[in-house]
This record gives sequence, C-alpha cells and structure tokens, in this order.
Amino acid sequence: MGIRLGKNIVHIRGAVNHSIISTDFTCKKIEGNDFARAFDAVPCEMVSIWLVDNEEFFTLPGTTKRAFGQSGDLPKTICSLSKESLTTYPLRTGEKLNLAGDAIINHKTKNNKSNRASHLFKDGICESLLHIPAFIPSPRGPQPILLLSLENKMAGIDSVVIKAQPDAEKIFDDNDVAKAVELAEEFKNLILDDMKLLGMINV
Repeated sequence: MGIRLGKNIVHIRGAVNHSIISTDFTCKKIEGNDFARAFDAVPCEMVSIWLVDNEEFFTLPGTTKRAFGQSGDLPKTICSLSKESLTTYPLRTGEKLNLAGDAIINHKTKNNKSNRASHLFKDGICESLLHIPAFIPSPRGPQPILLLSLENKMAGIDSVVIKAQPDAEKIFDDNDVAKAVELAEEFKNLILDDMKLLGMINV
C-alpha cells in the first residue's frame, strides 16, 4: 500500500517502521556525511537535509548547518508528509521551490501568511529559499527520499544575506539550482543504503 502524494509521486508505506530517530548508530553515520559542502557550492545562511520515513520526514542536528550560531543546538524536527507546507510541497509534487520575499508568503502552501519571520536566522527573517527534492524509482512512481533546503542566499566576502527586493520572486539563480540538484542527488546516494537497512525505503 502507498499514499498518493500527487502527479504520480507515491510514498510506499512499509510493513515495519524502523525509525532512524531511535537508531543512534545510523543517525551518527548519516550525520557524519559532509552536508556542509552545500555552503561552498551555494553560499547561504542555512542548509538542511530532510529525510523521508513513511508518512513522516525529519531533520537531525547533524543534517542542519547554519552560517551563524551553533548547528548542534538545533533539535530533531519531525513533520507529517501529509500536511501541505513549503517544505512538503516539493516532496509531494516533485517540483523544485525557488522563492524570495513576498513570493514566499504568497505561495499557496505557506501556512503563516502574515510574515516570513524565523528565529533560526540571524536577522530573524527568511529572505529566500530553495527546496530541492530527491527521489528513487518505485513500481508505483517516484518515491521521495530527501529534501535539500537552502535558505537565505549570501554574497560577498563578508557573507551578507541578500535582501529580497519588493518585486523579487527569487534570489537563487539557475546556476544555484543546478548545483543544488547535483548535491541533492549526491546526498541521496550517500545515505540510500542506510535508509534501506532501516526499512525507510520500500521498493
């Protein structure tokens, strides 16, 4: 059995959910991958890897890196894949999400339409985001594996976050998108075997 996510994107429901959240060894192995390389490829304030496990997807402290402040103090974050949001949208549809400024607020899946505030950022606001999903084939259609999230693109020697202009719809350019797609595929291939061992992937 699987749950239909849209446009032939299906997530297969496994018979047994061996959650990575409770498997310390595999957590450490996955977190040991150099996800921070995304900072060099596409300079931004925060990089997160969201992993899919049945109807849930989550981040771990070691799969989130911030340019400012400590990354290790970030808690494990678990969300439902069935709830529509800016984060689940690419996993549910297979589409990349590249937004900035008011385009973030105006997107149909933005839950809080009042602002772009977030305590995770140095200046307390999300100026831009780039969400790239990665999938593997399955008999019922592409199965989502992870989401590479890049937020608040930076520029210059001082690594300053680029502010969204009033009419801006995106800040990450086509070159950034191409690099992010390549990284998402690379990260997917790095952790695929571990996810299979935990029963997170059923194909």
